[in-house]
Amino acid sequence: MTWNIVETLQLVELRHGEALSQLAASSLHSAHQRVRFAHVHYHTVKDLLAEFARQAPEGAVLGLAWARDDETREEYFHLRDKMSANAFACVQSIHAVADLLTHGAFFALRLERHGKPLKTSQIDAKRTLERLDLVPAFATTASMIRRILDDAAFRHVDALSNQAKHRSVVPIGLNEDATGTREPRFELRFSAFRRDGEVFAEAEVGTLLSRAYDSVSHGLVDVGNELTRLLKQPEA
Repeated sequence: MTWNIVETLQLVELRHGEALSQLAASSLHSAHQRVRFAHVHYHTVKDLLAEFARQAPEGAVLGLAWARDDETREEYFHLRDKMSANAFACVQSIHAVADLLTHGAFFALRLERHGKPLKTSQIDAKRTLERLDLVPAFATTASMIRRILDDAAFRHVDALSNQAKHRSVVPIGLNEDATGTREPRFELRFSAFRRDGEVFAEAEVGTLLSRAYDSVSHGLVDVGNELTRLLKQPEA
């Protein structure tokens, strides 16, 4: 799946002028950049965990956490911090893609024409969708954005990001299988938490982030291509 972002922005400039093209470019390029950042952080977590698993003795989680040697114990918790830091950096980048994408779509389609003037700081997914819904030709764009926002994995990651930003960082635990029957032996898990009355269950970090990443990365391409298609049509 590909999207020619340069073509899209050239079409924005031809139709709406350089100023709006630059505003759209800033957000849409940033959305793509956040997808790349999420990819880096995700694979950093995977690599750190894989390297730990290769070297870890049996009973490593409890043994290292309660090690008598200060240096050994500190190295273990530093590794845990590095994995958690990258996991939450991935969460935050995935969360940001939807906001940046809707911001870029607002300018690319010149949605300020459909409703009261908004400050740049007021443009968000909700207001963008409200304006897309006013124009029948933009129904597919709105549907694609809602598909991202309604995806279960994205909603979980979105809640993790907002919880960490506004209330508390959801703990990440390192779980070790002591039975010898599970592959992989070690798993990182986001703890269960409640936000605004909704319960989000414990989730394995890699699986959740991978699914949310797929949602935003595919959604970005789909919306980008739809913007290109719309901008090639005669203006209503």
